[in-house]
Amino acid sequence: MSDKKIQIINAAMQCFAHKGFHATTIQEIADKAGIAKGSLYFYFESKEALLMSSFHYYHEQMVSSILVYVNDRSLSPREKLSLQVEERFRQVLSQRDFIAMLMNEQNMPINEELKAFIFMLKGEVLYRFHSGLADIYGEAGRPYALDGASLLNAMFHEYISCIIWDGKELDPRELTVFMMHRMDDVMNGMMARAGKPILTESLMADLLRAGKQVGDEDDVPLSVKEIAKLHEFLEKSDLAGKEKESLLSSMLLLENELRKPEPEVIIVRGMIAFLRGFKVNGFRKVLSSIEAMVVKE
Repeated sequence: MSDKKIQIINAAMQCFAHKGFHATTIQEIADKAGIAKGSLYFYFESKEALLMSSFHYYHEQMVSSILVYVNDRSLSPREKLSLQVEERFRQVLSQRDFIAMLMNEQNMPINEELKAFIFMLKGEVLYRFHSGLADIYGEAGRPYALDGASLLNAMFHEYISCIIWDGKELDPRELTVFMMHRMDDVMNGMMARAGKPILTESLMADLLRAGKQVGDEDDVPLSVKEIAKLHEFLEKSDLAGKEKESLLSSMLLLENELRKPEPEVIIVRGMIAFLRGFKVNGFRKVLSSIEAMVVKE
């Protein structure tokens, strides 16, 4: 993402946090960013598109900081999960006003892109917590790791609500230590009782799969990685308005199909044929590459 886009996103997040999404105007965001209103539209076609980019940028910052601990082989499984939880608290607190706006705002624009983003967000948290608990408690704890992950996530959100909604000052480190001890109680209790878990890996496979692909590039199919190239070409094109929205929706549908363990070749070819109808430089070569990969698989 370009420095100018990041500058605009940061300005927008400050404006949204101060006045709310609906009350904030594009002119106010442009003034905050120190650019002309027309220049802002060169980077973002609407306030809704800017909000979505803000979500993605904030989440990318969160994931990048968490992966530092995930990929640190010098840390024990318990240290990895503990540091992840603490970092999530700190990242949320760093954007306290923006998140408070999201919690208070009524009638937020909900479209298919936002629904897909929320699904990915839920999957990423569930996958990270589940993997962390399974690594800590071993094979005996693995059947209960998803229930444990859901309870850990519930605790996390409740304490975030206390901090942001109720204005309570809670220390991220103290919270994390307390929550990890509660996870000991929960996981050891479930393992001791040896009862039937509520959430299973087969039941939550779609969320886990979506979460696993966030930051774990080695596990993403090559055909999915090619979608990023389509986005790059689209950003450089002159497409705008409804035509661009239609193209983005179609690209999202294609990506979702490609992420499946066994993509339907007929559906993929149909989507590719539709996308070839858009005049975007570089598209045809990438689409042919994706089609060849899927047929080969």
